[in-house]
Amino acid sequence: MGSDKDYKEITPQLAAQIIEHNRLTHADMAELYDLSLPNLYHWYERRLLGQDIDLISTLLPANQPVQVLDVGTGTGRLALQFVRRGWAVDGVDLSAEMLAVCQTKYDALQALKGQLRLVCGEIGQLTSDLSGPYNILAFSSVLHHLPYYMSVVERLLEVLAPDGIIYITQEPMPADRVGKSIAMRAVQLLDQILRAPQQVRKHLVRIIRKLPRPQGMPLTDYHDRKGLDVDRMLSLLTSQGFEVKRFRRYQDRKTGLVAWLDTHIFHTPNWKFRLVAQKSL
Repeated sequence: MGSDKDYKEITPQLAAQIIEHNRLTHADMAELYDLSLPNLYHWYERRLLGQDIDLISTLLPANQPVQVLDVGTGTGRLALQFVRRGWAVDGVDLSAEMLAVCQTKYDALQALKGQLRLVCGEIGQLTSDLSGPYNILAFSSVLHHLPYYMSVVERLLEVLAPDGIIYITQEPMPADRVGKSIAMRAVQLLDQILRAPQQVRKHLVRIIRKLPRPQGMPLTDYHDRKGLDVDRMLSLLTSQGFEVKRFRRYQDRKTGLVAWLDTHIFHTPNWKFRLVAQKSL
């Protein structure tokens, strides 16, 4: 179902370009990644993330070691949350620079509970380096970067434990992006105003550390414009015996207040989704 033939417009040459653009982009922005993407760290996203991990905890076998595969670990947003729960995490990422930031954060953790092993490389070529079976397979804001995201998910389901859990978050849904309504323009303007202090901080850090501005790489977020094919993803999981435990649509904004307002009141385009599913025994 998720085989490469389903991506007719993506030639091997284009796939290689997408991967290289991602490598270069994340190498450039690694030191400022957390400041550049506040939508991954504001209070509303943290609340949703905490609720998801709490749910996952209830689905895991009691009093047994937990092994996690975190795909697209980046600077450790998910991986370090899992480590704090006392779980062992294999974190995989294409960018050595992003993983270096993650390692620094991990080294600074106090009262360490879990373990973190970082592996640098393209996930499609790392199957032999994985030490599964894993209790949890996690993807956060990474699938839209992958040329063949359905194929990657389908292949990695094979390293899950019999009652394993797949967790997907911060991924774009298909959206009508034709034109901008007055409400959407107002939401974006409010988001920009509230984000201004964070933007100032980011620019000051760049100046103080003498960091170059990232180069524009148009293929980095290849599937972001169209969104992921959520129906195909759910169909794949169902066909593999998974039961969806949580599926949420929410708005992805740079500030928590605007994300909450847009999710619950304005409902403008820009939907993202988060998914928790478990394989039935």
